[in-house]
Amino acid sequence: MSAASRVSDGPAQALEVLSLYARSVDGAVSTTAACVLVGWNARTLIYSSAGHPTRAPAPR
Repeated sequence: MSAASRVSDGPAQALEVLSLYARSVDGAVSTTAACVLVGWNARTLIYSSAGHPTRAPAPR
């Protein structure tokens, strides 16, 4: 996440990059993540979150 945040245009893009990486990692498909950028001087927060839920079992 740290590397993705440093090279992206914001939290949403950082999570998109992380999502692409997660596809290649076993067990990462059901991960939830959040990213927040703090603008200390401007007193702002820019944030995004993403979840990758597992599929629900099919009804019987």
